[in-house]
Amino acid sequence: MPPSKVLPPPLPAVHRVSSVDAAAVVLRDQILDGHLRPGSPLREADLSSQLGISRHTLRVALTNLAHEGIVNLEPNRGAFVRSLTAEDVRDCYRLRTILELQAVRGLSGNIAALAPAREAVGRLVGTPVDAAWSVSREADLTFHRTLVDGLGSARISRTYDSLLNELRLCLLLEDFPSKDQQANAGHHLRMLEVVESGDVEAAVALMTEHLEVSCEESIAALRTS
Repeated sequence: MPPSKVLPPPLPAVHRVSSVDAAAVVLRDQILDGHLRPGSPLREADLSSQLGISRHTLRVALTNLAHEGIVNLEPNRGAFVRSLTAEDVRDCYRLRTILELQAVRGLSGNIAALAPAREAVGRLVGTPVDAAWSVSREADLTFHRTLVDGLGSARISRTYDSLLNELRLCLLLEDFPSKDQQANAGHHLRMLEVVESGDVEAAVALMTEHLEVSCEESIAALRTS
């Protein structure tokens, strides 16, 4: 008699997004779109009432956002939208530079691996001039993220992803909406073309300059605000 077939255990049911996650999404968007400015207090009573959730649920959502680096939790004072210091910005860009220059070196001349970056640049170039500034910002960051992802290292990609929301705060400082978006898109296209050419030295120099300028613009804006 043939052995009976062993059935795999049933899959767990898929649940809807939790109230904690939904609240975190709303607050994250408000912060990263600039509606909740750096240093703004995140008052539990007001926010829990507006979001229609308990204060406990709100606290968990704020704790999650603190882990992402965009909210500060201060004992006996409450939660605040994170205000970056000049050293915070430099530290973010220090890690960003390490990861992105590694990507430039590793992908130089590899047209196949750079195909997603070419698509990302196409979306950046095609972004309408009247699009919301967050659309241009995300298209910009997507290009840089695809370079890092092109290395094929899940660990490096996770490290870069953990930095993205802090980089978005840096770009808020930089007054990203006032940038010449067409010139910015053209500059990214030029960077891609140099990486595609296989000229590692030129690609590293161009990316280094790009990141240094972006870092200093954020710091300059921070000092004048």
